[in-house]
Amino acid sequence: MQWWVLSEASSTNPNGSFVVIHGTALQVKAKYNGAVSGPYATRAAAEAAAHTTGGGFPGANIPGNPAKALGISNPLAGVAAIGDFFNRLTQPNTWLRVGEFVAGGLLIYLGLSAAMRGTEAQTAAQGITKPAKKAAKTGTSLIPGVKEAKIARSAEKRVARERKVTEHAKKIRAADRAKKAS
Repeated sequence: MQWWVLSEASSTNPNGSFVVIHGTALQVKAKYNGAVSGPYATRAAAEAAAHTTGGGFPGANIPGNPAKALGISNPLAGVAAIGDFFNRLTQPNTWLRVGEFVAGGLLIYLGLSAAMRGTEAQTAAQGITKPAKKAAKTGTSLIPGVKEAKIARSAEKRVARERKVTEHAKKIRAADRAKKAS
């Protein structure tokens, strides 16, 4: 008789627990459909194999382990990855790389823009962007309140300009009166 390790997963323990069983190779593999690890010469060797920490939790090297089949070495590794992401946001090298990426994109844009200036590609691009700009303008005019907000903003600007002109005129008149009085 030989010793084998059987992985038993449950909904409460997706990593599974492990049972050490004994029997012949034909009996064990027929009964458990190959989801066993072994054979081991002694029970102690089988138990030692069940408690190995090859992937971050006991028994990760057992073939029937469902987490191993999914390629998960530690089910909580995602939580650490979130913390690592926020940690990297505070590192200066991260922002240096982001800046390099943005600068590279701008250089590519400027280079293509300069290379295409005065060509048919530029006129084709302009022909495509004009309808898009018109559609965006039409779309914003259909939104309730946008037109009224534009009118109100222009009225506020006009009133502010008039106030400024009036205040300036008052200052000039006051200066003229001061000259006449002296």
